Amino acid sequence: MVTYILIATILYTIINLIIGFWNSRKINFESYVSNKSKTHILFVTLSIVATVVGGGMFFATGQIGYEAGIAGLSLPISYIIGFLILLKFIPKIRLLANLENCNTLYDVVNLNLKENKQWAKIYNYTLILINLIIYFFLLAGQFLILSTFYSYFVPSISDYSLPISLTIILISTLIYSIFGGIKKDIITDSFQMLCLFVGAVIIGLYLFNGSVFDSIKTLPTKYLNGTGYGILFPIGVVIFFSFSFIVRYDFWQRIITAKNDKQAKTSLIIAVPFIVFFYLIFTLLGMYSKSINPTLQDTNFATLFAFDCLIPASIQIIITLSLYAAIMSSADTFLNVSSYSLYKLIEKRLTVKNKLLKIRLLAFFTGIVSVLIVLINKDIVNLMVGAFSSLIIIVPSMIYVIFSKKPNGKITSIATIISFIIFLTFFFFIIGFDKYAFIIGTIISILIHLSYIVVKKLTK
Repeated sequence: MVTYILIATILYTIINLIIGFWNSRKINFESYVSNKSKTHILFVTLSIVATVVGGGMFFATGQIGYEAGIAGLSLPISYIIGFLILLKFIPKIRLLANLENCNTLYDVVNLNLKENKQWAKIYNYTLILINLIIYFFLLAGQFLILSTFYSYFVPSISDYSLPISLTIILISTLIYSIFGGIKKDIITDSFQMLCLFVGAVIIGLYLFNGSVFDSIKTLPTKYLNGTGYGILFPIGVVIFFSFSFIVRYDFWQRIITAKNDKQAKTSLIIAVPFIVFFYLIFTLLGMYSKSINPTLQDTNFATLFAFDCLIPASIQIIITLSLYAAIMSSADTFLNVSSYSLYKLIEKRLTVKNKLLKIRLLAFFTGIVSVLIVLINKDIVNLMVGAFSSLIIIVPSMIYVIFSKKPNGKITSIATIISFIIFLTFFFFIIGFDKYAFIIGTIISILIHLSYIVVKKLTK
């Protein structure tokens, strides 16, 4: 197994570098961050799926299945609802992206708040800082996942797995991401997604049989009724997470890069059943792992432990390599998003005149900072939950700013800052609230915005 993983590491690194450098030819700033209306529907579809079910997904989903059972299935339900909502907004998103040379979500926000420059700047800084937190943590999760992968399959290097994984991702993902931008993200996503699909199909053939479900049925009731993390977790995910897709930067990128509205919509529709399939099998793997070993020392290993028990050794190598490809599939997207967030925050302070060079330098800096974050927090679920919870908190303000006729920068800035501070307080300091602190923060943000809208109408 060690030999195969070593070969896979070299092979995937070479393939990623080739794709990255090949797609860096004749690239400019716009094609680096958005590549508007130039990508084939197949690549857009595969990239959307890969953005959702990358390396962090199968580890974190398996861990959620182990810790909370079918509560994890609230996530694919939220994707079904969220994508249905997003379908309605695709024409609007693509129209906004073509106004006054808007390449990204941030450009649309700047355009809509241009009449209130002081508060527009405050809101943008707040938004960008939150997005940096989100994607720094997601990047850190990717580093940690690769480390966990090595620790499980190559225990002889477990003491050094983290620095090894950091080195590999920095050499592979960071280098090709710096040069290729969004074009390279989409192509590497497609390659890695095809690899993962092969492994997932094999896992599914062994997973969907009577003995596995008989074992899962022996779990305590809370694992089978969705209350493993408490009743608020699945309700909060379905209600609040679903609406976050409207303002997901990475989804905007892929919608904008599709050749037209119809292809963007078709890509989302085709992606849904694949996303549900991946979430289902990895949640069940986590639950199966719990049913056969309820005292697993490291729940990060839940997914790997389950298929290690389930899949014959003769074909485990195929699945191992496909999961390894998945691990490499999301870090580049997170790096692209977070580096552009940082670019928008400090672009005027950089003395470098070339915009493309600026964002490439910031991509390198972002990757290095993410290395430091993973050394602080080594729990995959905490990293993922913290990141996506932060994303949900900014949804009310983003919807208000993007789709209101005359948004008020002051109100939305105050609402975003207050709700995010409250969310962080509950997430980090109130015991037992970390998994649904986002519900409290989001409700507060909604109430502040609604109160302003009602008062404004009543005082007209």
